[in-house]
Amino acid sequence: MKINSIISLFLLAAATTASAQSVDDVIKKYTKATGGPDEQKKLKTVKMTGKMKQGGMDFPMVIQIMNGTAMRADITVQGMTIIQAFKDTSGWSVNPLSGATTAQKMNPEELKDSKEQSDLVSDLADYKARGHKVELIGKEDVEGTETYKVKLAKKDGDVEYYYLDAETYLPLKMSTKMKYGEKEVESDTYFSDYKDVGGVKMAHSTQIKSGGQVVFETVFDKIEANVTIDEAIFKMPQ
Repeated sequence: MKINSIISLFLLAAATTASAQSVDDVIKKYTKATGGPDEQKKLKTVKMTGKMKQGGMDFPMVIQIMNGTAMRADITVQGMTIIQAFKDTSGWSVNPLSGATTAQKMNPEELKDSKEQSDLVSDLADYKARGHKVELIGKEDVEGTETYKVKLAKKDGDVEYYYLDAETYLPLKMSTKMKYGEKEVESDTYFSDYKDVGGVKMAHSTQIKSGGQVVFETVFDKIEANVTIDEAIFKMPQ
C-alpha cells in the first residue's frame, strides 16, 4: 500500500472519530438542557391541558399520559369529543366528526404512534439504549436561529431530524420521515415556550407545518407532572 493511501485512511478514521465525538457532545448538552432520560423516567404521569388551534378556531384539548404505558387525548370540536386512547398493546378511538360515534380499534400505524406519544423518554437522549443511530449533519438556520442538525435513524427504519438551538440546545424543530404501509410521510414540528415540568423542559407550544404552512398548532396552558390518573379512562367502551 502506498504511503499516501495510508495517510488518507488515517485522516478518514480521525475525521470519523471526531464526528462521533461531536454528535455525542451535542447530545450530551441537549440531554443536560432538557433533563435527560433519568429525569424523564421519574415522570410517572403527565396531564396536559390546553387547546388545538386550526383554521382560526380553538378546540379544548386534554392529554393524559402514563409514561411508556398509556395515553389518552380528548379534543372537543363543536360540542363533540374526539378520543384517542392507548394502553399497553391495544388502542381505540372515537371520532364523531367522521360518523364513528362508537369506539373503534386502532390500526397498527395508529398503535405505533400512540405508543410513541405515551413515551416521555427522549429517543435522541436514549438512542444508544434503544439501538438507534445518530449523525451530526452540521449547522443550519431555523427561522433566524442557528441550530445543530442531528439525524436520528431508528432501528424500525423511521428517520427524525432534530434542530437544536446552538446556544440553549433545546429542540426548535423536528422533521420526521415515517412509513405508513407503502407510503412515507414527512412532517415538520416547531417547538417553543419551554417550561420546567417535574425537572424536565417541555415545550408548551407546537406547530405542525407542511410546505411551510401551519397545519395546526397546540398550546398548553398547563402541564402537570405525577398527577393521579384513573386507569379506567384507557379502557375501550363496550
